[in-house]
Amino acid sequence: MKIKINNNEIKTKLKKITDNTYKFVKEKYDRLCTWYKGYENKRALWGAVSTWIFTFLVVIIVCRVTNASKLTAVANEPIMVEAESSYETTERDRNTVKEETKPKETQTTTAATTTASETQSIEETTKKTEKETVDVSKLSVSTTPIADDKEASVKRIASINSADIKTIPSTNYDENQISYGIDISYHQGKIDWAKVKAAGVEYAFIRVGNRGYESGKLCKDSRFDENVRGALANGIKVGVYFFSQAITEQEALEEASLTLKYISGYNITLPVVIDWETDKGYRTYSGLTQSKLTNIISVFCDTVERYGYDSMVYMCKDDYVNRINSPVITSKYKSWVAWYFNEYNSSNYAANMFRYGDLLPDMTFKYYMWQYSCKGRIDGIKELVDMNVMILPKKVYEVKINNTKKQFVTNVGTVLNLSEGISASDSSGNDASSKVTMSVFTGNGTKISKENAFAKAGTYNISYEFTDANGTKVSTGATLYVRDIPEIYFDNKLWSDSNKKKITYEYDNNLSVQENYDKIVELLKSKVSAYYYDTISGSAKHQINNGTFSSLENIIANGDIESKTIDIAYIVNDGKGLSNSKTITFNINRQKVEEDTTTKKNEEDTTTEENHTDVLS
Repeated sequence: MKIKINNNEIKTKLKKITDNTYKFVKEKYDRLCTWYKGYENKRALWGAVSTWIFTFLVVIIVCRVTNASKLTAVANEPIMVEAESSYETTERDRNTVKEETKPKETQTTTAATTTASETQSIEETTKKTEKETVDVSKLSVSTTPIADDKEASVKRIASINSADIKTIPSTNYDENQISYGIDISYHQGKIDWAKVKAAGVEYAFIRVGNRGYESGKLCKDSRFDENVRGALANGIKVGVYFFSQAITEQEALEEASLTLKYISGYNITLPVVIDWETDKGYRTYSGLTQSKLTNIISVFCDTVERYGYDSMVYMCKDDYVNRINSPVITSKYKSWVAWYFNEYNSSNYAANMFRYGDLLPDMTFKYYMWQYSCKGRIDGIKELVDMNVMILPKKVYEVKINNTKKQFVTNVGTVLNLSEGISASDSSGNDASSKVTMSVFTGNGTKISKENAFAKAGTYNISYEFTDANGTKVSTGATLYVRDIPEIYFDNKLWSDSNKKKITYEYDNNLSVQENYDKIVELLKSKVSAYYYDTISGSAKHQINNGTFSSLENIIANGDIESKTIDIAYIVNDGKGLSNSKTITFNINRQKVEEDTTTKKNEEDTTTEENHTDVLS
């Protein structure tokens, strides 16, 4: 961090130096004048003394001015001090932390007051404290359990009634923000991790090792590798912790270095934890000021973070409040608090299970995990186990709107469900399909109702929009084609009105009745035609070849075709549910032709002659 020294402070010091110099010179001058008045050979004395005074004053003024000049330069230019990995904060940072971590309530436990010297150390320390890991090969580490291996908090953490403290409902968080897990060590014995997974455990914090609470001896947890492999193999997320009894920064560095060595090669996706505990008889119980312990914890956390891991601090609630500079630690690192509720520490171990909707403790600082019980019973673990809930950051999902149907085609007058294929999800990951708004526009951008769109053939643009609670707006679109009835043409011109068209047919007496009928039908077909479109006019066009003419049966009456006028309906169907018809007024003209008189006389003569022959016979 960058620390800016207050210029006003330096200017105050400059003024103080100037005032002190003036007082010093005046005092010497007054004493000299007093002594001078009692001396008889004043002229000789004054010559010697004047030289001494002049030299003395020049030396003093030069020294004072030189120092003042240096300070003035400092005052006019801000001093920036590098403090990249300091484990304390400046006054400004501390005030910021206070603003961000103002208590929601007055806790029943009163925190110990930090002494003035400790506060000054935390606020003004600017030494560079980045340290590399120690050479763990030179450390004496036991690979079998040591005698003084005991985690203290179980005895020190008294169960309380949730009704006696300020709490918040877990429903303040989304359900997917509450995650359920355990923390274990070799004390839990051999674990059946498949059963643990089936029991609903989502993660496990596994002990890497520990330091003896009396001897200070280092030890690797004898079941660490077995537990990590078993958890990962069964899809359980893994974090790790080191049971710390560090009383110096060097010991914290040793513990962090061992942890980094042992977790190397494993897929550790959850934080690396310093589990700092104490109790009467523990080497950590006395002798550590808030400032010193704060630095010890920071060394561990900063070391593991430099290797790409998230860090976290485990303590009981009272130690968070009383033993460390809580605002500093909880603002820099994730916090894991042990504070047991009576309802989760009964003798009915199977019932000691937190569920979404239960109450959470309302702390004066933000915590990432809460260890709510040390008496949990999980299938696959023979011994009792610590139970935890992790409060995950609110997952912000991408606000989405999906459209699987980009085109709608319907016949004029036929209503469709224009929401088909539309879905949306909000920033919480919830289905928001019902909150999508829809608007329909004509081709020129005029907004119309759905009802009007379905009533009139044309192309329409559909706009779908969803606005999330966080203000994010997403949209998509589709096209609605409202098909019209088939188009009928007369003499190759669109027949768009309802007026009747007229056709006249001159009967050909040289042809038989049937031949004339066929010619009438051919004439009708040559005059009219019909087409339909896949969507709307202008899209793919298809001719209708199955058009029919009504009333043709009335053309022939009693085996003959006479002059007449009849209405013939031309009916077409596009095979997609739409039809159209037009009426033709059909005129048939037939001229009756007179028989040739010569032919008729010859026919009569022939008949007379035949009759005469018969008489002669």
